[in-house]
Amino acid sequence: MTYLVLRMLLLPFSRVWLFILMKLVAMIQTYHRSGIADVVASLKLPRLWLRLGVRDLVNDHARASLGILWPLIGALAWIVIIYFFIGNSLGEGNPSYLAYLTIGIVVYNFASGVLVNGVNSFMRYRNLILNVPNPLFIYPLRTLTKVTVSTGLQILFVIAALYICKSPPQLSWIWVLLALPLYFLTGTLLALGMGLAGVFFGDLRFMMQPIMRMLMFTTPIFWYSKGEGIRMLATVYNPLSHYIAIVREPLLGNSFPYLSLWVVIGCTIVIGVISLTLFHVARYSMIRHF
Repeated sequence: MTYLVLRMLLLPFSRVWLFILMKLVAMIQTYHRSGIADVVASLKLPRLWLRLGVRDLVNDHARASLGILWPLIGALAWIVIIYFFIGNSLGEGNPSYLAYLTIGIVVYNFASGVLVNGVNSFMRYRNLILNVPNPLFIYPLRTLTKVTVSTGLQILFVIAALYICKSPPQLSWIWVLLALPLYFLTGTLLALGMGLAGVFFGDLRFMMQPIMRMLMFTTPIFWYSKGEGIRMLATVYNPLSHYIAIVREPLLGNSFPYLSLWVVIGCTIVIGVISLTLFHVARYSMIRHF
């Protein structure tokens, strides 16, 4: 009798706990099928994608006698040609123009590397993806590592330019420490989104080089933005100009562009939502599309 009474009392609670347990199991299954689980698994393997990214950079220049110095030579060539040939007209007599130009080119090279290489983040490694059960998110991280190492060496030019322009270290340089994580986060998410798009739209990898050339001239990299006209429009509505500003302005000792910081944060959130949503929805169909 006591057993029956207890059973009648506990039955509703057991059903509630069973319902909760089933929901938890469903949530766990959904998590493991989601792109977030893949991202978390990839972030737990930093030694893998860091090593592979560096190896990709070395292999790309394996047959060159100067090796990975070629990206530095290319950046130096751009800086020298622009500064000595058209710097007098574009620099407007500003004594810190060399540093202004150098910082702009280095940041542009990072953005260009992420976008151009990001399109092939998955297609380049499709045979590896089909045969090795690694998390898929390691491939955008691998691409970011390659681009970061290649562009990171160019920071030497920034240091040299700041020294030549007699720009001493300042407290405002601390803002750069905030900008760099935003660069890496945006770069990873862009490589993810562009890599997914590159799988389904084969023409995209041929479009990126012309697009980046256009951005080279429509972004205040080697020219100053004016108070009005098309240059001002390019400065305000071009996200890349804001990414450059949050690094260049504090390094040059100017007031920090808080508006650009909010634009960068907003762009990072939008890119993250789009890229992660595409990754969640399309990663399995991407594999079948190979």
